[in-house]
Amino acid sequence: MACLKEELRTKDKKQIDIIYKKLQRYAARLGQETPDIKGTTKECKVEFINELTTNSNVLYAVLSDITISEYGCIEKKSRNPQYNMYNYSNYLQSIGFIHAEYNKEIDDLSVGFVDEVMRFLTKSGKKLIEILGYKAAINSVVSSLVNLYGIVDFIKAYEIFCIVTTLDKKIDYDTFVETAKSFAEFREEYGVCVFAGNFVSVDYVEIVETRGNRKISPKPSYYELICKQGDKPYYTDFSIESLLCYEKPGSFEINSQIDDFILYISGEFCLTDKEIFDVADDVCRACIEELSINDIFGMMKSKGLHSNSQKVQKMMVMHIMRIKSNIRLRINRGFTINEIRGLSYDLPKACGDL
Repeated sequence: MACLKEELRTKDKKQIDIIYKKLQRYAARLGQETPDIKGTTKECKVEFINELTTNSNVLYAVLSDITISEYGCIEKKSRNPQYNMYNYSNYLQSIGFIHAEYNKEIDDLSVGFVDEVMRFLTKSGKKLIEILGYKAAINSVVSSLVNLYGIVDFIKAYEIFCIVTTLDKKIDYDTFVETAKSFAEFREEYGVCVFAGNFVSVDYVEIVETRGNRKISPKPSYYELICKQGDKPYYTDFSIESLLCYEKPGSFEINSQIDDFILYISGEFCLTDKEIFDVADDVCRACIEELSINDIFGMMKSKGLHSNSQKVQKMMVMHIMRIKSNIRLRINRGFTINEIRGLSYDLPKACGDL
């Protein structure tokens, strides 16, 4: 394939700066010495990154902050070095660990790890692959729980993780928490942070970094969510597959009510498939954010989705109300409005400790 240095040189200076700073943070967190950097040019930083990744501890730490889908690339490639990683990880590619080039001999794109990463995986063997699999499961589950609940404390997150994955005998509580903390710190794009013994969505906190120090402060919405959740139980009646539908920020699980809405607007309005799915996505997010029917109709009208027919308007209201009643909400700790109606809980209990 190609060496790491060659792959890094294909990236622009901005990308190199991001990788450079990320690896510096990894080294600092691990207490590892860093090589001397001879300047601030792109090439100097490429040399720095290349030398730092020869440190197996740093390389292991970077590979530990992966999701289940990203782990799939690693596991398949480790089993079969000839495996062509078509569905490669954008994250691993962004930090220079993956190289892709057109192969004239087979008239196809060849995708694989750069030499340094492949050697590390091969040398470390099956034990490393197994450990990375556990860490990926932790990262993906915690990210999904945060997106579903908004806020979840360490103990509850571990409890749910053990139930959903049945890995409690292989992963102890401390390993679970430390793994998820690292993921929250280094994979900012997943919108998870740590505050007051909780895994929290960044939607509810203010994060300020000054001279390498990170300060996290709760927004008013943090306390509002806690009050709305009260003493409601956590929704946990899901499989690992359905839980992982919530892995990325803003994601949600498609249900029959959403499918019905998509089918209806596709028959009533002249829209492309992309436009239809974009509208459905916007409506679902608006329902999750508890916007009113009038707000949702205003949003749809601004996108050109409007009808003067009262029959169509009534049908639209019916479909939207069904979505609102059956979509999983953070204020209900993952329960839908329909599901929460039959539960008994103490709403103001959580607010008493604020």
